[in-house]
Amino acid sequence: MNLSLSKNNPLFIKAMARAVNLVQKLAEKKGERPYMRFAACWSDGEQLFAARMASDRFAPSLFVKKCEEGYIVLSEPLENDCSDWCEIQAGEAIEIGSGEDVSFHAFDAQSSTDAKTLELQAN
Repeated sequence: MNLSLSKNNPLFIKAMARAVNLVQKLAEKKGERPYMRFAACWSDGEQLFAARMASDRFAPSLFVKKCEEGYIVLSEPLENDCSDWCEIQAGEAIEIGSGEDVSFHAFDAQSSTDAKTLELQAN
């Protein structure tokens, strides 16, 4: 599996971070805890994205593995031997492109610059 750390977050990761931030802000406003625990996988039809974060220290688990025909993204490894599974850390997102490289990105829903605009629109 080719892994790389990217400083540039793709638009789809930024958009998901903004949406997660909005839901978290709404939960905070209602006073419901935990405010946000998030692990998800989504696609634009050409690329695969996945992210993991939480407003507390209990982020749901998320793993990725390269296999013969592509990648598997799951909450837990399928086998007892986890040595070929890569854990996506809390606050991280991945992007798997057609070149079959996995790029890691920051997934920081709390600091999304457009979240305040979305929050105002939701009120």
